[in-house]
Amino acid sequence: MVCILGIEGSANKIGVGIICDGEVLSNPRRTFHAPPGEGFRPTETAVHHRQHIIPLVIEALRIAKIEKAPNGTIRLNQKILNRVIQSCRALSNLKPRI
Repeated sequence: MVCILGIEGSANKIGVGIICDGEVLSNPRRTFHAPPGEGFRPTETAVHHRQHIIPLVIEALRIAKIEKAPNGTIRLNQKILNRVIQSCRALSNLKPRI
């Protein structure tokens, strides 16, 4: 079984998807909602994404019913925010343990 854990974090959304052998097993996401009329501030959006990334990974694994990390890869959108990139690096270091 080949699995990919994909992380998307851009504008006001953060999401984690898991695909195994071409089948989407999970795709939970969270949306940052700025106060009406204020738009998205990068600092607030980064805090939102940082607060939600690890719970989203855990939720995605739970929904996909993956208890042990299978052989696979972690992919990310190249245009995502720096905080998401840092989270991907941290997750890749934990991969044998999660």
